[in-house]
Parts: sequence; structure tokens; C-alpha cells
Amino acid sequence: MFGEENFTVALCGNSFSNFQRDLILSLEVNEVIIALDKQYQNAESEEASKWAKHIRERIINKLAPYCIVTILWDTEDLLPYKSSPSDIGKATLLKLMDKKIYTQCI
Repeated sequence: MFGEENFTVALCGNSFSNFQRDLILSLEVNEVIIALDKQYQNAESEEASKWAKHIRERIINKLAPYCIVTILWDTEDLLPYKSSPSDIGKATLLKLMDKKIYTQCI
């Protein structure tokens, strides 16, 4: 999608190991953008709260001491349920990136 300007890595699920964290940090990045599948139907639901808690506990907390961590969180219902931010196309992904959330706010 971004050609030679690609800045993504695949998580392959929603688990995130210390090994994966260390690989990312070895790239000396300043920011990690989390862009997981939308595992909630409504951004204001209990389902969304549980998903945010899972992401915070299993991913954000491992990265936050070392870099800025932001997340793409679909509050405008741009994505179908269980879709990735990149599934719908580059324009949707860029729109979500423009509204990324700094993890101190979730």
C-alpha cells in the first residue's frame, strides 16, 4: 500500500510477545501505531472497553516505557466488524491515522 515508504509489520493475531517488542525497538522507532482488527460493533460498548483493556494490557504496556504508542480506533464506524484498518483501502487507513489516539487517553 505504501511501497518503498512502507512502515508496517504484522502482528499475526492479537498476541504480542517481549521478543516482538524487542524486535520493534531494535529498529529505533519513536512511535508505534497499533492498528488491529475492529473487535467491537460500537466504540461506546462494553465489548469495545474489553478490547481496549486487552490491547492496553497485552501490547501498549510493553511498549509505552520505550516509545510513543498510538492506536487507530474506529469511532466513526468506518470499518465493518472484525476488519483491519487496512482492509477497506488506503483512504480509510489514512483517515484513521489522522485521528489516531495517544494511548494515555484510552
